[in-house]
Amino acid sequence: MTARTIVLNPIEPALLSLRSALGIDLDLAITFLAQNQSPVDPASLMAQLALLPRSSLQVFAYDLSGTGTTNECSGSYIVQAVITGVTLADAQALSQRVDGINLSATTVIPNATSTDVKGRVKYLGTADPTTVYVYLTHR
Repeated sequence: MTARTIVLNPIEPALLSLRSALGIDLDLAITFLAQNQSPVDPASLMAQLALLPRSSLQVFAYDLSGTGTTNECSGSYIVQAVITGVTLADAQALSQRVDGINLSATTVIPNATSTDVKGRVKYLGTADPTTVYVYLTHR
């Protein structure tokens, strides 16, 4: 069991970083604390946790241009919107409107080729519905 504590901040989201071996189940216990270090009941928070993988191989977490060669968030600010329960067809349509056809998945059949990891709209195409991550940046 891995345990972490998140101290809540009313102004900005709290960050939580950890490493876990690929393919190994992670059992994570999170304790939420107020600024004065008093415990906070998670049921009252309606917390939204976004789990994001680190960059690996040629897939970069912030490969906004789709070139696959650099993390383009360096020296910039980035805001991420997480949308859950999106059909693959809707995810593909959003990606095509934001990123264009060249940076979007070519199919909406639930499999690895439906995965979109380039541009500002990203999602895994292995399940339908899926979770879409939209990265809003200043250019």
